Amino acid sequence: MNNQTNQNNCCAPEQTAQAAVFQPSADIFETQNEFVILADVPGATAGGVHLDFADGMLSVRASVAPRRAPGGRPILSEYGVGDFERSFRIGGGIDTGRITATVDAGLLTIMLPKAEGLRPRKIKVRTTGEAGPERPEGDGSTDN
Repeated sequence: MNNQTNQNNCCAPEQTAQAAVFQPSADIFETQNEFVILADVPGATAGGVHLDFADGMLSVRASVAPRRAPGGRPILSEYGVGDFERSFRIGGGIDTGRITATVDAGLLTIMLPKAEGLRPRKIKVRTTGEAGPERPEGDGSTDN
């Protein structure tokens, strides 16, 4: 065996790339009251996920620590470990003070509530004879 083989004659340690940055796959949905972004961030925990919203840009960063076996040293590391980064251009009409996010089993869910003006609303239509709000005099409207 060559001199790169470990002492147990098992296999030689393999060098792998470190500190990779991945762009998470994402889906975006619209509901009546919010937009929802679902992004894959396998291995990320809530403490490792960072969201920033500024100037209409939502930036997502998630850090993932390398997996380690207790008391062991890696011989082969094929699982891509690194950080996740992605940005989304968000149009106006989001209530930025109410943006929330959760992460569970590698799925990041970001809820972007619509501002009040973008939410659909029902407008009641009345007949001409129904009582309605009083109009101030001189408002430019005419009653027939």
